Amino acid sequence: MGYEELEEGRDPARSPLRRLGIGLAVLVVGVVLTGQVMFVVGAFQSGGMANGGGASPPLPTSGTLTHRLNVILAEVLGSSDRGVARFRILHVQSVPGSNVKSISLTWAINNDLSGGTIGNGAQMDVYAILRGIYSTYLPITQVHMDGTYPLPGSDGRARERVGMRLSMDRRVATMIGKVGWDSLDAQSVWPLVHREFVDPNLQPQTSE
Repeated sequence: MGYEELEEGRDPARSPLRRLGIGLAVLVVGVVLTGQVMFVVGAFQSGGMANGGGASPPLPTSGTLTHRLNVILAEVLGSSDRGVARFRILHVQSVPGSNVKSISLTWAINNDLSGGTIGNGAQMDVYAILRGIYSTYLPITQVHMDGTYPLPGSDGRARERVGMRLSMDRRVATMIGKVGWDSLDAQSVWPLVHREFVDPNLQPQTSE
């Protein structure tokens, strides 16, 4: 009987310690698991953005129209591979009698040959610019674009010159939007772009 009473007397003292030990163990496991989850989420987000698989940065809802256009163009065009400014917005002009704008911009065509030729790379730029601007529903009715590249002049010397002068108005962009920009690629949109001038050296090649 004395032995049983002694054992029964120990249990009340040990029970709180046991519960405290279990609580600490659960807390440690929770902290470890939380850290692992945060690590995986962070790796997924950074990896997704680096591989182009993540969501694009949200379009600013404040600031001037020029600022928002700069954000869009920086996102869709990326940087130059020739060490020059990739793009520049030249004009944002109001259209008389309306609340919409007409914009003019210039961009430097890259040396990228992933599309087949320099001209095909420029064609992909044009698609990216027009899709980026018109799919965000900004109050823009017309986009004018000058693409520049080192081209030979009459003296035979290559300088940064306008190699293509293009435009598209909202009417055409709306028609493309009804079909879906995702349903079309750069080559299928190209015939719908108004081409005032394209240097023969930059003429995109059609795929067969």
